[in-house]
Amino acid sequence: MLDEQHSKSGSSFRGTLRFPKSCFLWIQCDKEALERRLDARVDSMLAAGMLNELSQFHAHYSQQCKLHHQEIDYQLGVFQSIGFKEFRDHLTLSEDERATAAADGNQLVEKAIEEMKCATRQYSRRQIKWIQNRFLRRDFERNPPVYGLDGTELSEWETDVVDKAVRIVDAFLKDDPVPQKRLAQVNASEQLYGQFRCETCSQEFVSHQQHQEHLASRRHKKRVQSERRRQATSTGDPAKQSTFREFQLSIENDESQSSTSDSEQH
Repeated sequence: MLDEQHSKSGSSFRGTLRFPKSCFLWIQCDKEALERRLDARVDSMLAAGMLNELSQFHAHYSQQCKLHHQEIDYQLGVFQSIGFKEFRDHLTLSEDERATAAADGNQLVEKAIEEMKCATRQYSRRQIKWIQNRFLRRDFERNPPVYGLDGTELSEWETDVVDKAVRIVDAFLKDDPVPQKRLAQVNASEQLYGQFRCETCSQEFVSHQQHQEHLASRRHKKRVQSERRRQATSTGDPAKQSTFREFQLSIENDESQSSTSDSEQH
């Protein structure tokens, strides 16, 4: 069956898509925002009782293994999953050892939490790499288009993600021109994560295209505008003030053109 899928797709790394006419929406965000959310997700799992759930499962499984005269193999199955293997040293403690550890500040638990957060961040990077390899690197022209949506600012979710997604899908289904470029092909030499940084906004991006889209965004231009205003005011240099005014006018012109374009689309 696998050979048949490969022969249909003309590639040895995947099979054909179930729906040939497809497009993909990839919600992206800068590295720092992503890692904060991943860490917060681990914290929320712990707050919801993850450690107690792990302890109960481990105790039950240990009891079943003893009944069947079996040893627990921590190198296989669920014990190698993220969120389990990091807590192995804590889970294998006796009740008395856990009480002593708790009195000493639960260093094993704290260490396991940090390792779980690290493993979660590493897994997210592997997911990004898989998406890029699957859709943006190999057989690029034969793959469905992937459209990036910036989910960095949750306060702008409706405009940056929802509204854009609706317009993209609506145009795609109607065979109309999509009002956004598909993500560009990733070159083999391009690093996959955290290579591109905007010093003005202190943000890192996963690809060259996402970085370029950020540089062209209103949010970035306004940040640059604010920084140039600060420098011009602090130095009192007439040349810098003139340059700042020219830059300000270019932003206003861009916003005016963008507003006109949005009105025409609606």
